[in-house]
This record gives sequence, C-alpha cells and structure tokens, in this order.
Amino acid sequence: MIASSYKELNRSIEWHILPVNRCISMVSEGRLDADIGRHTIVTEIYPNLVSVPVPLYTMEIDLISRKRLNTPLPAAEKFLIDDDRRVAYPEFILYIRNMLSPERSIAAKSAEQMVSLLKKGRVDFILLPSIETRRLQETDKSFSELHIVRQGYVKFQGYHILHQRHERLAVQLEETFRRNIGNLQD
Repeated sequence: MIASSYKELNRSIEWHILPVNRCISMVSEGRLDADIGRHTIVTEIYPNLVSVPVPLYTMEIDLISRKRLNTPLPAAEKFLIDDDRRVAYPEFILYIRNMLSPERSIAAKSAEQMVSLLKKGRVDFILLPSIETRRLQETDKSFSELHIVRQGYVKFQGYHILHQRHERLAVQLEETFRRNIGNLQD
C-alpha cells in the first residue's frame, strides 16, 4: 500500500532494513526520508519529524506474568507506572518505553529475552506484541508455564513518519493512503 501510494505520486522508494531505533534516528537526522510505521509519539521525541495522519496498522501488546492475577487490572497507563512492578518491554517500541518507570523497566532486544527475564524472576511482567505471543505459543512448549494476563492490554496505531523537509509530501500521502486503504477495504 505504501509502495503503490508513492508510485501514484511518481515517487520511487529505496527500501532499507535497519534496527528500528537506528532507523528513526536516521530519519530524524535527515539521512533517511521516512520510516514505515511508528506511533506519533516519535514526533514529540524527535521534533523534526512529521507523520502522515492515516493509521496504517494497530499494534496490540499482551501483558504476561508467571502467575495469574486475582485482582482487577487497571488501565495500562496507571498499572505500568506503578513503582512496585518490574516490567520488560520491546526496546523498539517507544510508545511503551514512555509509559513505564525507567527505574523499574528493562528494554529487551527480543521476545525470548523478555520470557527469560520473566522466568528468572528479574521482572514481574512482560509486554509482548500479540504476534510474538502467538509465535511463542506455537513454538515454545515452556511458554505454556506463563499466563497471559490480558491480550491486547496496550493498543496503539502506527503511522508513516517522514523528515520534516517532506511535510508537503505528507499532505499528498494522506490523501493517497486514505484512497488506497479504502480500496483495500472494498
């Protein structure tokens, strides 16, 4: 959808596969033009970025622990900032990082690292993208020892992010994205 939108605007794309944090940093510095999909919070952290205001996807993050919880679960924004909870999260998701207490959270490089931290008792909870939860349920028998406290506990949308020098392009892409997403839904 992104490629066809750029093509409609007579723009070419050169794709690069990079670590997520490096990619957004390079877009911020102007060494790359865009990042495929991020939460708009990156435009607050990196003020020289703009987003195309059309959500491209919804990311769902599951809350997982070693044991079942017997109490009702408050909203993520309240629950995750509690200083009594140690939480591991994917380092590449800035939206999550900004929700957590930095003293009590660990940024992990992979789902496997988060699971290991949880099983060893270094954290009380992990925040795992739902797609990773499903993958581990299918491939890691020991994952069944853990408890999915809530599927989709945190949800956020991802947007196409551009360097601010492409602000006019962002306006053009908004119209093209909306039309192309509408065509996908038909």
